[in-house]
Amino acid sequence: MVVLVAAMTVVMFGLAALVVDLGQARVMRGEAQAASDASALAAGNELYLDGTLTPDFTEAVAAAKHYAAENFSTTEEDWAACQDPGALPHKPAATPCISFNDPLRPSKVRVVVPMRTVNMVFAPALGAGDELHVSATAEASIRIGGYSSCAVCVVGNGPHSLQNGDLRVSGGSVAINGNVSLKANGEVTVEGATTEDGTVEAARISVAGTATGSNYTPTPLQNQTPVLDPLAELALPNDFSSMTAMSDPCTDGPGVYGEFDFQGATDCELEEGLYVITGEWKLSGQETLTGDGVTLYFTCGTTTLPHACTSTTDPGGSLVASGQGDIELTAPTSGDYQGLLIAYDRLNGEQLWITGNGGSTYSGTIYAASAKMRYDGNACGAAGSKQHTSLIVVGGLEFNGNRSCLSTDYNRDANVEVPADGLHLSR
Repeated sequence: MVVLVAAMTVVMFGLAALVVDLGQARVMRGEAQAASDASALAAGNELYLDGTLTPDFTEAVAAAKHYAAENFSTTEEDWAACQDPGALPHKPAATPCISFNDPLRPSKVRVVVPMRTVNMVFAPALGAGDELHVSATAEASIRIGGYSSCAVCVVGNGPHSLQNGDLRVSGGSVAINGNVSLKANGEVTVEGATTEDGTVEAARISVAGTATGSNYTPTPLQNQTPVLDPLAELALPNDFSSMTAMSDPCTDGPGVYGEFDFQGATDCELEEGLYVITGEWKLSGQETLTGDGVTLYFTCGTTTLPHACTSTTDPGGSLVASGQGDIELTAPTSGDYQGLLIAYDRLNGEQLWITGNGGSTYSGTIYAASAKMRYDGNACGAAGSKQHTSLIVVGGLEFNGNRSCLSTDYNRDANVEVPADGLHLSR
């Protein structure tokens, strides 16, 4: 028994020694994984942080190294000696251990934290080696942005009544939160799109709730995951301190405006620039409104003190274009508001009312995340009817009139670039 106990004691102490050594290595392995995860996410976050689609590799690499140093005490010498046989194709840093999948439009970053050596204390006595090498790998992916998968995105919970209206969309799909209804003479027709990378997206009508009515092409997919606002991270106008209160947009040019009735302004041409509007802009007659390179931004407050809306019930500016005149508006092609044509503050709940009697065209993004877009008219398919080139993101959608017609051909060049989002660990 004494011999047996002695032998078992040696075995038990040997196993305990291995547990201590391997436990130390396991702790360091967890620290390495946490460091690589944090570094990959930090690098992905920095890639498109400035809101453009030009990747900032310098800041991304710096962020990865910073988080690795904070969480795993890595040094520049560690990175210089680091190796990664599975590195992604683009390696802008002086190490293959921080790599990206594309030099122009990366959507993935891979980080391998430099190897650490764990010195074994007890294992060598058992012939198990005197050290272990510990490292970890993480990959983070991000939706590049630039292109919105839905050309018409209705992000409010509804219900949404299209009645006898026609919704015709090309260049992207339609996504609607809540329930949508369509009467017998109404029609929704959606064509797919080819994205920048050459991917051909099938036409989709995605409804988070139910879709009633029969004239849908293609057949709507019901009870789908609600669509998120693709422009939730888009930078909207927020500094009005240098802008001047104006009274007549037809003659005064860009500035801050309150309520304005265009009746009597037969031919109103807006100068290029930003128009901040805190009251109702009303076109109810035969007025003609044109403007190239303009952004109409509807927010709350007054002409002397415009401010961000505090809630959807805070009185704000609105567009009521319910007349029979022609409207020809084009968004800026450069600058801070490139591609942004009509925008409401994200908490502006005032109605966006646009007529569709055939004479109006909008080129640029229409964004009113908390507002219902009411689209009226009766000239769908009539001679002279026109097609917008807009990305449309609204809180609600309602058609009125016999064959009111909203027709848009979404293309990225005429609209805002959708900010990159959806950063997540993919490995």
